[in-house]
Amino acid sequence: MRIGGTLFQIAAFPFGGYVSIATQQLDAQPYAVKAFILLAGIVVNILFAYLIFAFFKLRNIDVKKMMEETSANAHGGIMGPIGIISLISHSISLSFNHFLLLLGGLSFSIGIFNLLPIPFLDGGQLAAYTLEALTGPISDTAYSISTLIFIALFILFMLYITLGDIRKLWK
Repeated sequence: MRIGGTLFQIAAFPFGGYVSIATQQLDAQPYAVKAFILLAGIVVNILFAYLIFAFFKLRNIDVKKMMEETSANAHGGIMGPIGIISLISHSISLSFNHFLLLLGGLSFSIGIFNLLPIPFLDGGQLAAYTLEALTGPISDTAYSISTLIFIALFILFMLYITLGDIRKLWK
């Protein structure tokens, strides 16, 4: 759904809901509004996880035992997309509650990950807007170069994790 220059969407890929706002429209907002907009998605991720964990707490379900059962198929370490899909598949085979618990954990993790000060994540954009508010405008060249460096590093990191996931599946 599009409202003005903002796109609100729930999608299968990338999984979840997100908001795409026009950069010029966001840049025109005061700092507090920018921060609110950028933190809103992170807060929703963490709130969703909290609600799932609260649901299990209210029903007196042993979350620790369920986490151990769900992660019994995991081989430890950092997981990439392939490892996460494998873990989701395993959790669904156990029960809907295991799947729901994993969704809560993933939602929390995504919220925390988005706080990282990496230019193409919400935390990075918030860091850039904060720096701009404190020191003045950041040059487009500096922002573009830092974004390209982080994208290259992120792609290398994802390749490393994905190859690790593939190796773990073959063991």
